[in-house]
Amino acid sequence: MSHSLRLGLCASFVAILVVAASSAYADRVKLKNGKVVEGVVIKQSSGYWVKATDGQTYKFEDSEVASVEQGPVVKPGTPAAPTPGVAAKPGTPGAKPTVVVSFSATRAKCATIDSAVAAVALWQQFIDNSPGSPDLPVAKEELAKWKQLADTGAEKIKGRWVGGEERKQLIAKVHALQKEADDLLQKNQTLLAIKKLEELANVYPNSFEANFTIGFIS
Repeated sequence: MSHSLRLGLCASFVAILVVAASSAYADRVKLKNGKVVEGVVIKQSSGYWVKATDGQTYKFEDSEVASVEQGPVVKPGTPAAPTPGVAAKPGTPGAKPTVVVSFSATRAKCATIDSAVAAVALWQQFIDNSPGSPDLPVAKEELAKWKQLADTGAEKIKGRWVGGEERKQLIAKVHALQKEADDLLQKNQTLLAIKKLEELANVYPNSFEANFTIGFIS
């Protein structure tokens, strides 16, 4: 299977995900330039692949992204559904309420999150909205920890956060294995290519391209 065909199939797969998703639900990527893109977000080794709700496909590097949020997107004029563990401050009728997420809810969310940048946004939100909280010192420590992970490009791999030089070496190995697999596919040596892709997926299960190709060939 050619490299271009494989990329086309990957793009088609993402398009299917978008069609299957509810029109009231989308992930949200906020860029550092202020732009916000909504759609299906897939984490890649050095950034994010987004199939937007307008049908366009975008690729953003980690350095371009300010935060990534997952959750329902409420259409204008539709009341937002209540979120467990979240309380809304009363305000002027018709005004958008300020959402206050508890310390425990923020920590629980970050424990399962797959994006350090998103965790930074969640802790910053808690600190900004809870100036009098007794948990503020611990929250600031958590924010500093997640900022360190985000700054080193850390990624959650096999349940463990990997960043800095360790991640660079891992990604270099992944790229080498991917190139070997691509070359084997070009030569129609499919069984050997699958072995390389399985080796890649074992050391780096976050590879969407490797997992999709293995599934497609199978």
